[in-house]
Amino acid sequence: MVSIPKWSGMACGCLLGMGLSTAMQAAEKPPAAERMKPAASADRKADLVKPDDDTVQGANTIKGEVLRIKGEHFYVRRSDGKEMHLHTKPNTQMMGEFKKGDRIEAKVNDQNDALSIRQAH
Repeated sequence: MVSIPKWSGMACGCLLGMGLSTAMQAAEKPPAAERMKPAASADRKADLVKPDDDTVQGANTIKGEVLRIKGEHFYVRRSDGKEMHLHTKPNTQMMGEFKKGDRIEAKVNDQNDALSIRQAH
């Protein structure tokens, strides 16, 4: 028969051993907030690069001469002779005032909505 002091010593030893193993596992794991962050791998570096002010994702640059302006519509002749219609919106960045004959550079989306318009250099 095992005496009470031996039994309690063995029980304390087991509990102490289990507690230490849990503490060691916890020390190896990063905090929960760190585990939830996405890894910053080489594949994701492109996501972290901010585009220049002149670069807008999915935008095309149109350069040409203003033929006419009617309200929020710009009619522009490109250097290849093609006439284009650009539509401005309330959020279009207008960098200056424009009139017929001005040479402009416009960033436009796929629907030819002007994202920004400025004087061409």
